[in-house]
Amino acid sequence: MTFDLLPFAITALDRAALALVIGTAATWLYLLPAGHGDEETTRAPLPVLFLALALLALTGAGDLLARTAALADVGLDAAWPYLGRVLTHSDYGAFWLLRAGAWVALCMLALRIARRGAGRPAAWGTAAGAVAIIFAASATGHAGDDGALTLPNLVNVLHVTAVGLWGGTVLVYALRLLPRLRRPGLPARALALSATRLSTLAGAALAAVLASGIYTAWRQLPDWSSLWESDYGRVLLLKLTAVGVMMAIGAWNRFLIVPAIEAGARSAGPAADAGPALRFLRVLRVDAAAFLLALAGAALLGMQMPPGH
Repeated sequence: MTFDLLPFAITALDRAALALVIGTAATWLYLLPAGHGDEETTRAPLPVLFLALALLALTGAGDLLARTAALADVGLDAAWPYLGRVLTHSDYGAFWLLRAGAWVALCMLALRIARRGAGRPAAWGTAAGAVAIIFAASATGHAGDDGALTLPNLVNVLHVTAVGLWGGTVLVYALRLLPRLRRPGLPARALALSATRLSTLAGAALAAVLASGIYTAWRQLPDWSSLWESDYGRVLLLKLTAVGVMMAIGAWNRFLIVPAIEAGARSAGPAADAGPALRFLRVLRVDAAAFLLALAGAALLGMQMPPGH
């Protein structure tokens, strides 16, 4: 099994940061507009966005240095003189510059949101910037071997985006939004509506994850035995285990916890029932941990040679 700590760490952190950006945009676009949150609640995801942008700067620089060292066949400490040539004379460099431009645009949008609030155009721009970075990264990986605009690469972009939408929104909601919606004095309906919307969004993202994942597996695995006979297949099984845990948690939330929160909002006064909301927060923390494990599996999967190649 192929494993190198530096590329693994770069890819895993990069996927996590992109998921946070997508989750932040989804929170502003879908979870909050009709949630009647106050100004503090609306601004709660902003620190997550700044953290994600800092991580993307580190992972982008690290990936450029590591890929330059590989292309020049030198060590990391000797790769610096080759950076300019890689950026200007390679396909990887062109896509990295696209990534850098998208990152700069995201930083400008984040500063605008910090000053003026999270309007819908800025939130949509944030989501578009994350997708542009995903496209650039995918085009220089296994999925882009036949070209950036080929079906395999575009499906992979959809897959990574949907995974980020699913797990990233859970992370942002559990870390920043739900603790604020549970504060005394806020309308119980705000919490119930956001919980329902989170569950609906996760279901839609899951459908995209499964459809794109099935296509990629069909393309990369020549037969069922490749799942347990190849390193790629075994890592994929580990990733699917984490995804299965997330699916089970999502079903638990959808059919048990969210209805309890909605029932409490209908029967309670101005404040939300603390019991279901607290259970929701605890379950989402487990969900977030499973998502991070799935991201680690995806990073390790990208380091394996697919049997279909």
